[in-house]
Amino acid sequence: MKKILILSLIVITLASCVEQPPVPKPKTYLRLGTPEPRYVIFQDQTMPFEFEYPDYGKIIPIKSDDKASKWFNISFDCYGFEANVSYIPIKNDTALAYMVNDCYTFLDKHKKFSSGIIERQYENPEKLVFGTSFEIK
Repeated sequence: MKKILILSLIVITLASCVEQPPVPKPKTYLRLGTPEPRYVIFQDQTMPFEFEYPDYGKIIPIKSDDKASKWFNISFDCYGFEANVSYIPIKNDTALAYMVNDCYTFLDKHKKFSSGIIERQYENPEKLVFGTSFEIK
């Protein structure tokens, strides 16, 4: 009886060790339930530009000691995201170089808090508009 029990246990163990072919997992995608955006035009008499932003964003002005500089944030509370916007008029090449250097200094400070920084170039040669946007993850 003991031999039959041991033999059947060995047969069951060997039969259960048959390797099944691997089955790949299906691809999954992150789904964000975003509302259909209705765009609002941002116009401020103190700033020489305007743009559109979704109506679920909220403009939060920031006080600045410098009268020429304008700062504000666009808060998207439903996503826990905030876009920081600043407008600083540039009067000469030295001021431009200072502002570009200042931007990279801010990026260096955020490196220790982020998992990565994605840099994207923007160019519109017809309108002489060039820029860089940074996505801090």
